[in-house]
Amino acid sequence: MRGLRGSWCFCNGGAKKEKLKRTIFCSKSQAIARICNKGIGFFIQRNLLLTTHANLPSLEAAEIRLHSGVAASLIPRRFFISSSVLDLTIVGIDVMDKNTQLQPLQYIKTSRKANLDLGKAIYLLGYADENELVAGEGKVVIATDNLIKMSTDGIAWSPGSAGFDIHGNLAFMVCDPMKLATSPNTKLSISSSSSLTSQIKDHPTQFGIPISVICDWLNQH
Repeated sequence: MRGLRGSWCFCNGGAKKEKLKRTIFCSKSQAIARICNKGIGFFIQRNLLLTTHANLPSLEAAEIRLHSGVAASLIPRRFFISSSVLDLTIVGIDVMDKNTQLQPLQYIKTSRKANLDLGKAIYLLGYADENELVAGEGKVVIATDNLIKMSTDGIAWSPGSAGFDIHGNLAFMVCDPMKLATSPNTKLSISSSSSLTSQIKDHPTQFGIPISVICDWLNQH
């Protein structure tokens, strides 16, 4: 099936993982949007798009297209917040196609009950190596209150991709590690896990910001 990534063993829960990955792709893909043909984000509320600061750092005009191909426009006067430290941007969005406005935009519900414990499997929905929306999986290799580090089996996920826990709950957003490196708390969290880092140094990793951190930041505004 197009849109799924990764090799799967249908033993020890492999079939269950495949089913969850397929469910995430089929039920959440309409909430994904492309930004200027290079960035990615997803809706966390109706007409509110979450992405990274690197993808959308300012109020400058940007071309937004939903996964369905429908064009959308930024409405910063409705809502716009951005943080270079957290590598987060949330902005108001309106669909340009009048026919699409007849139906509400799909969004991914946030949850503070996501399970991002060390060693847990996680699932991702976004754009990877190819210019195609895909679903894949990884594993949490470092877990702190304000970020996670994950092994992605060699797949480089675009910053702004959505991450889910083993129950399919929205759990985090993939972010830019170069942006996270500007945060003193982030440096401390990573260095304190140096022994674990040395064990996984041969495996490609990426960072993610937990949805709980994003919700706290949003509620402050």
